Amino acid sequence: MQRRRRAAAAAAVTAAPETLAVAGGDATTAPTGTDQAAPALPSIRRAEVPFGPFLAASALAYLFLHRQVWALIERAVLGG
Repeated sequence: MQRRRRAAAAAAVTAAPETLAVAGGDATTAPTGTDQAAPALPSIRRAEVPFGPFLAASALAYLFLHRQVWALIERAVLGG
């Protein structure tokens, strides 16, 4: 929950539209209207992934394939 609050607070903070630094170091007047850049997306490493669908999918897979799963485990552990 705190990550979402931090992300929302970070997205709300933007650069001052009056001046922007350019590559040469000079300050220019920022464009107004829709010319402003869109906020950056969060890193994929920081993305929150819902756990429930994966848990449900693994439960269904085990429900229907439990014999094959145990056979694979036994072969891997016992070397059969």
